[in-house]
Amino acid sequence: LFTVKEIFMECLASIASYRSGVAKRDSLTTPPISVLTLGTHKDLVKEEDIQKCNKTLKDAIENTSLYKENVIEYNDPPDQLIIPVDNYAADKNDVTLVRNVIERVIKRAPNQFSVTFPVTWLFFQLFLISLKQSTISYSECETKAKEFNILPKDLFNCLFFLHHKVGTIRYYDQIKELKDIVIIKPGIIFKAITNLITSTFNIENVGSFELTAFQQYGLFKNETINKLLETKEISSSMFIALLKYLHIL
Repeated sequence: LFTVKEIFMECLASIASYRSGVAKRDSLTTPPISVLTLGTHKDLVKEEDIQKCNKTLKDAIENTSLYKENVIEYNDPPDQLIIPVDNYAADKNDVTLVRNVIERVIKRAPNQFSVTFPVTWLFFQLFLISLKQSTISYSECETKAKEFNILPKDLFNCLFFLHHKVGTIRYYDQIKELKDIVIIKPGIIFKAITNLITSTFNIENVGSFELTAFQQYGLFKNETINKLLETKEISSSMFIALLKYLHIL
């Protein structure tokens, strides 16, 4: 089992690696990463536990390049690494605090968070998300893009921008099984992943043999994936390839 500190450091390394990979393929300027550490169960821990955890993580980070590169965004007071949030609080004080930190980051270096892009990309995005289906083939996407004066040679940069900068669509050109489609309603993937984690492997959804195989060895049948996907536009092989790409499998 991993400690909280090890999991935290692993997550930070993953974020840094991901952003580094995105930056290398980005046709537009990619802002430097800035990581906020949100403690989303403030209601379940004591203040002294938060401070203890904060000190442990802060000491660990200060011995890495993450600290020197100013990747981590600190809260007030300046040594407060964790921004604790009570999910059930009636007031919005904690949410306001998070917003203030984000606003402070942007105001400190506004040019780093400004991206210039063709306005036609925005109109094309609005068109894509207005479609009823969840996916569109790359070839059809290419044809539709021409109606917005987006040439085939520029389509990848447009989709890359909408995926990594805006987040409204998903295009995984590095996944063989998915490179020929554009996912214009990413919610179908998010929901399937959530179902995989939270609701699939219980005795009501799978037999006892498969449940035991998953619990003991992490194995499950391909048919189980089909239960997660609420659309036929994404096949189980596509979804499994995506899970592998995201290092979930």
